[in-house]
Amino acid sequence: MSDSDTIAEAEKAKLLGNEKMKEADYIAAAEQFSKATELDSTNHVFYSNRSAAFLLQGMHVEALADAEKCIELNPSWGKGYARKGEVLEAMQEFTKAQEAYRKAKELGHASSEPNIKALKPTAFLDRANWYLHLLRQLMVLSFIVYVVPSPENLNPLGYRICLVSAFVLNLSELCLQYGRPSLTAEYWRHLILNYRTHYMISALIFLLHDPFFFGLVPLVLNEIGFIAHYTDLSLRETHPDRLERYDYVVDNYIGPLLTSYNGYTWMAMDRTAKWTAYNQRVLDACASFEVATVFVLIINLFTRHRNIIVTVFYCQFMRIRYIQSPYVKMVFNRIHTRVKGTLGPIPVVGQGYEWFANKLYNWAKVH
Repeated sequence: MSDSDTIAEAEKAKLLGNEKMKEADYIAAAEQFSKATELDSTNHVFYSNRSAAFLLQGMHVEALADAEKCIELNPSWGKGYARKGEVLEAMQEFTKAQEAYRKAKELGHASSEPNIKALKPTAFLDRANWYLHLLRQLMVLSFIVYVVPSPENLNPLGYRICLVSAFVLNLSELCLQYGRPSLTAEYWRHLILNYRTHYMISALIFLLHDPFFFGLVPLVLNEIGFIAHYTDLSLRETHPDRLERYDYVVDNYIGPLLTSYNGYTWMAMDRTAKWTAYNQRVLDACASFEVATVFVLIINLFTRHRNIIVTVFYCQFMRIRYIQSPYVKMVFNRIHTRVKGTLGPIPVVGQGYEWFANKLYNWAKVH
């Protein structure tokens, strides 16, 4: 294959990756961008695009590496620095993110991303993070009040407080990230794609339901991950002498849950890689509970605990989650693979399941 043919194939892979990004199939998009980098490792745009695909999967270490590779290949391209800023912001490294955004601005890049959070003054961010941290703690405490046996009125109260806290927290995160509401299509596109919007909708849906354990777990589990990471960042800045004890707890209680990541054992990872691996496991667990909730709600339709309105709303909500979240899609695919492997060899039943799965897929996908 000539050089021109190789470059053409790389561009074709990039275009396919862009299409997958529009469909919110970030895993397939990353695969196409990887193919493009293999065919042409000198094109900075390929690394920038793959960085975006990795970021949307929560793969912060890989996203940052690609953003830095993009900058290395073309230091005068402002978007590379903007991409690096987005990754650092997602990692809550706001000071470093600000530096990257300033460099992007110096190079004349007008980012289409409304990166409001990282451009706020540091003092404001400190207060905002403290406020968000309190909301997360309130969520966890109210969840404990809900699940621990207590006087009859306290359990439903804990459930409601947890959902209201989740709604306010996710709304606050969106306001902090995107600033004032805008009527532009770009603003609403970012808003719809943001998982914070999804969790805000989920909190509203389950406010219509009687106390329901599965409705709370993904919301709370996600915020526990943020509490752990926030604690790590705070200790590094204010009490570095306590980091050793904190690391001992993390390595002995979280590490065993994450035996390896990208071929590395937990103890062989640096701090950033550990939190990226932890974040991905949390997102996968949240997605598993979200999918389980669908089945529990459907089963509940045949009991006195049924809530038809919530079930319909949540199924529509999970249709959006299937389209937008690679983790939800992976969980559904794992279930499909196992069920197909079990029922496939059975005559008629296997064919019936395949027909049902295709119908379900056609209903869920974007038209």
